[in-house]
Amino acid sequence: GKIGRLYLQAIEGLFDGPPDRLDAFLSRRIPPERRAAMSARVARVRLVPLVENVGALMRLPDLLEAFYVALDRNRPIEGMPTPDGFVTRFDGADATVRVFVAMSDTAEQSGKIATDCAMSMTIAGREECERRLAVLAARSGAPAPRVTFLIGAGRAGFRGGFDPRHDGVIAQFSRADGVTVQGIRADAPAEARRLAERFRDAVARNHVPLTVNAADREVLHCLVEQSVRAHTDNLLRIAPLLAPFGGLVPQTRVRIRTTGSTHYGRSIPEYPEEWGGDVEFPDNRLLRDAWPEGVTLPRAIVWNLGCTTLGLPAVTSDLPALDKRGAVLLDRIVPGYREILATELPFFVRESVGLVFGKRFAETAERHMLRAAATLWTDFRVRDELVAPTCLFAMMYLRYLAEDSESWDETKDHESLPTRESELIRDTSTGAFLALCKERPGRRWSVLQELLDGEDANRLLLARELTLEEKREFVDLRIDGWLRGLPDPLSRPLRQTWSRIRELSEADLTLGAIQQMIENEKLRGAVGA
Repeated sequence: GKIGRLYLQAIEGLFDGPPDRLDAFLSRRIPPERRAAMSARVARVRLVPLVENVGALMRLPDLLEAFYVALDRNRPIEGMPTPDGFVTRFDGADATVRVFVAMSDTAEQSGKIATDCAMSMTIAGREECERRLAVLAARSGAPAPRVTFLIGAGRAGFRGGFDPRHDGVIAQFSRADGVTVQGIRADAPAEARRLAERFRDAVARNHVPLTVNAADREVLHCLVEQSVRAHTDNLLRIAPLLAPFGGLVPQTRVRIRTTGSTHYGRSIPEYPEEWGGDVEFPDNRLLRDAWPEGVTLPRAIVWNLGCTTLGLPAVTSDLPALDKRGAVLLDRIVPGYREILATELPFFVRESVGLVFGKRFAETAERHMLRAAATLWTDFRVRDELVAPTCLFAMMYLRYLAEDSESWDETKDHESLPTRESELIRDTSTGAFLALCKERPGRRWSVLQELLDGEDANRLLLARELTLEEKREFVDLRIDGWLRGLPDPLSRPLRQTWSRIRELSEADLTLGAIQQMIENEKLRGAVGA
C-alpha cells in the first residue's frame, strides 16, 4: 500500500531529506517489527527471466525447470538469489514467475516466423511449466509459482509486430499477460490510451487459452527450423553491408554500464546443443566459419530502418520457409502475421536491392515474396512512388560505405602478401578478391573492373585493401553500369542527380543521406522507425 511504496522510495534513494534523517523518517511511519519484516521481503532479488532465443522459447518448460533448480541450490548461500524472489508481495505467499519474451531482438536474430511460432508454443506451454515448477516447489516447501508472460514487442517496423493498426496483432498478443507498449510516444497519451483500451477489449473477448496439439506443434517446429536457417543465410549475406547503417541513425537508446553510456548491437545468435544447435538450428562452428570476423547487427530499430530504406523489408528475410501448410497454421495461431506482411511487402524495391546486395539476390527475394503473397492470399504491389527515392538513397549509401569504412593507409605499405590476403578474406569473407593483393594501388584498375559486376562485389567497400580513391571509382563504375540497366524514365533523373551528389564532401554526403532517409520514411508513412 501507501506505506510500502513510501518505504521502497526511501530505500531506493528517492528520499529527499538528508541521510541522517532517513531512520527517523521511516520510524515515524513504520513500526519497527513491520519494518524488519518488510526489509527481509524487499531484500529479495526480483527474478524476471528474459528469453530472446527461439531455441529457449521452444523449450521453456525445460529452461524454467533448470532455472528453478539452480536457484533452489542457492538457499544455503547468503546473498544469492533463490526462488523466494518469485514472491514479490509484502502480504501473502503467492509466487509468480514472470517470463519476459523479447520479440524484437529475437526476430532480428532468428526471423519473424520463427519468433512468432516460438512465442505461440511458449504461451501454449504455460500449463506444463506450472506443473513442473509445482513439483520442484513442493520438494522445498515453497509455494507453487504461477507462470505469466510479458511480451516485449515494438511496432511492425520493430520486427516485433505490435502495431495498433492491425487487429490480428492485438488478438495475437492478447493471449499473453501483458505487452510493452513500444512505438507509442510518451507525449501521446490519447493514442496510448486508445491502444490500451483495444488491448483490454481483446483480452476480455479471448477467454479460451491458446492450445497447440501434437500435429500443429510438429508443423511449428518445422517452420521454426526452416525459418532460422533461411534467415541466417540472409543475415550472412546482407548484415555486413547493413552494419554501417547505424552511423546514419541517431542513437536514442543506450545501455548504462559501470563505464558509462555505451551504444550496443547484436550478433548472430548461438544455438546451444541443449536448445537444438547442430540439429534443428545452425551449428555455431559453421556460423563462425561463414564469417571469421563475426557479423555484428545493429539494434532492431536501426536494422529494420536500414532494410526498409534500402527497399528490402526486414520481415521478408525468412519467406523461403513459408509453405501452404505453414501459412494455414500461421493464419490460425499467429493472426497478425498476414497483416504485417501485407503492409511491408509494398516497400520492396528490386532495383535498389540489386544495386546494394546483388542482382541475383534481388530477383530471388522477389520470387519468394510473390510466392508468399500468393500463399497468404495478400496483394503484393510495389508502390511506384517509392522506387526513385529508394534508388537514390541506395546510390548515396554505397558512396557512404566507401567514405565511412577504413581504407589503405601507411601501415598497409609494409604488410606482406599473405597478411594482406588474410585480412582481405576476413573483411569480405571470401577469397574471390585475392587477385587484388598481387598488385599495389594505382596498378590494378583492370583487375578491379573485372570484379565490378560480381554478386558480392560491394563487400570490397568494407576492406582496407582498397584506397579511398579506388573505392570512389568503384562506386562510380558500379552505379554507372547499374543505371544502364534501368528503364530510361527512371535512370535519366537518377543520373542527373548523382552527377551532383558524387562531388559532395563526406560530411555533406552523410547529411544528404540522412535527409533522404527521413524523406523516404515520411513517404512510407513512418513505419520503419
